[in-house]
Amino acid sequence: MCFMSWGSSIVMKTKHPLSHSERRRRLWERVGVRARGCHPSVPQTNPHPNPLPGAAVSFELGEGKLGCRGVVSERSARCIVAVVFAFLLLAGPALGEGGRIISLAPSITETIFALGAGDRLAGVSVHCDYPPEALRIDKVGTFLTPNIEAIIAKKPDVVLVLPSPGNRAPIETLQRLGIRVLVLDARNVHDILESFVTIGTAIGLEAAGRRLAAQTEEHLAAIRQRLAASPERRVLMVVGQTPLVAVGDGTYQNELLQMTRGRNVAATVGGTWPRISIEAVLAAAPEVIIDTTMGSEERLGGAELLSFWKQYPTLPAVRAGHVYGYRSDELLRPGPRLPEALETLARFIHPEVFDASPATEKAP
Repeated sequence: MCFMSWGSSIVMKTKHPLSHSERRRRLWERVGVRARGCHPSVPQTNPHPNPLPGAAVSFELGEGKLGCRGVVSERSARCIVAVVFAFLLLAGPALGEGGRIISLAPSITETIFALGAGDRLAGVSVHCDYPPEALRIDKVGTFLTPNIEAIIAKKPDVVLVLPSPGNRAPIETLQRLGIRVLVLDARNVHDILESFVTIGTAIGLEAAGRRLAAQTEEHLAAIRQRLAASPERRVLMVVGQTPLVAVGDGTYQNELLQMTRGRNVAATVGGTWPRISIEAVLAAAPEVIIDTTMGSEERLGGAELLSFWKQYPTLPAVRAGHVYGYRSDELLRPGPRLPEALETLARFIHPEVFDASPATEKAP
């Protein structure tokens, strides 16, 4: 049975007769480590993300933090040694370079291809459509409803997923069947870069994962440097019009806006995907509006979607013609195309810095 602790990249695999959560709880109690309950994640509105059952221990390998209850230095030292030993004993080994992989999220599939391991994908979700080669890979259900029978038939060495309340039950089923599952939760740009390393390590390509993370970080930094002298501009990014739903604080999309010297007028409304009234939008007076409307409204054409904003000609963004439609996967998927998304946003917000306008729809 496998278990992925929420917010880290620990995968445990063992044949102990006790349940995994009970075995894990007893272990942490014996070594004196304080356990804490998992915290629920923001629903992945997809943009996307409840954690899996069990307790997330109070240390995070990604940050190198260990938390112990002991206050005596000798006991603390024993605690640390015991925890490290327990992790090494129970953690599942990284895959060799021939292991079979199943990806249940488009961003994970894109990352695996970017790592050069696309040929090892035995199955992907029906939403995995990039790069084009992903379309030829067998489909094993959706992000929320993976096909358990199809996944078992593929005999994967590891299944990579993003967390959501909707897919918790099938993930638990896979774990009970003894299939190794790695859950990745990328809530900000740092998490996204770390996910490249986590995925690379899990499939036996740690060096490639670190290279991808470093290259992506360099590209992001180059765009930020290009905008260093640009003035800050008020920006509204929406993901729905009926009701009006905006990108709020705590999302990597908001972080991208900050990188482009954009001040998100919805960041102080409250919530990661807040509903916002048109009166609040008028009061905030955004200079740039980026409409990534999705869901049922996707049936409308881009021009019709953007015409929504023509009802409010007093908005600075409307007056200046700075209303853009941008329903692009690179913005909505926390994957390796993040620099492309950042540059497109930068061109919307600071077109004077770039020679050409982004190839997207603009309100008439």
